Amino acid sequence: MTGHEKISAFFKKVISRGSLSHAYCFVGPQSVGKKHLAKYLGAELLGVSFAKLSTQPDFVIVEQEYSDSQEKTNKDITVKQIRELRSFLSQSAYLGKYKIAIIDNAEKMNAEAANALLKILEEPSKNTILFLITANETMLPSTVVSRSQVFYFAPVSGHSLEDWLQKIDTKLDKDELIKLSLGSPGKIINWLEDSEKFLTYKKEVERFNKLIGKTFFEKLKIIEDVFVSSEDNVKVKENWQNILALWRLLVRDSELLKNNLADLAVHKNLEQLTVEESLAIEEKILQAQDLLNKNINPRLLIENILLILP
Repeated sequence: MTGHEKISAFFKKVISRGSLSHAYCFVGPQSVGKKHLAKYLGAELLGVSFAKLSTQPDFVIVEQEYSDSQEKTNKDITVKQIRELRSFLSQSAYLGKYKIAIIDNAEKMNAEAANALLKILEEPSKNTILFLITANETMLPSTVVSRSQVFYFAPVSGHSLEDWLQKIDTKLDKDELIKLSLGSPGKIINWLEDSEKFLTYKKEVERFNKLIGKTFFEKLKIIEDVFVSSEDNVKVKENWQNILALWRLLVRDSELLKNNLADLAVHKNLEQLTVEESLAIEEKILQAQDLLNKNINPRLLIENILLILP
């Protein structure tokens, strides 16, 4: 795994010893490689290739489901899904080895779903392995996290990404891919598959950079087109969820700079932020993301963030 060799080495050791835990929580930025490693481990434990993992009867991914009636992805992972997961894990393995499940974006579980998951963790079935994937473990109940072995995935260094990209042929600027990925190889993979996604992402990074150092009213003008580009309030909220996730990563540039990962930082002006300031901005963004799901006016939430941006 590019950039996560220590975590990979740990699992190689415990697999060889047969001393796996029943639940792991992988924490880190979006697309940094958490789910990829969980799937890789699942394939190894089931004795199948990575490409064939999704077809195995002893493997399942639980995630937010798409609603055909509403034509959008549901905002929660529901208790029904977790109860179905419990039923899946309670059955004997078809291949006689393990039953393996991944809960992607585990923080999206609603309260009922989290309580149902807790019962699974308290009384795990034999030979079952559960991977919780999340960008923020503080949004999970502490009782769930405490019953899992937690691993933190840091952004992958620019040097590691550069070595990896040397083996890949692409017309996109590799230096730009590395810089804008913010240490997330999964983003680069998506962009290599669809260059339009890369151009859209690049546009939003440029928008954020323009906000820095501007007055409040100048900032409002910069983000205005996001509100007027769609009359569908649901689409506006979904768009802002994606933008805020990016802003949160960009605010973390200040931490990259402080931890000798300057080659990954997109906005070096953020080096002036103190730890307290960057945490305050990140907390405000997290609050906005949560409140966007509760029918709060998106404009008010975004304006509150703009007020504390430098």
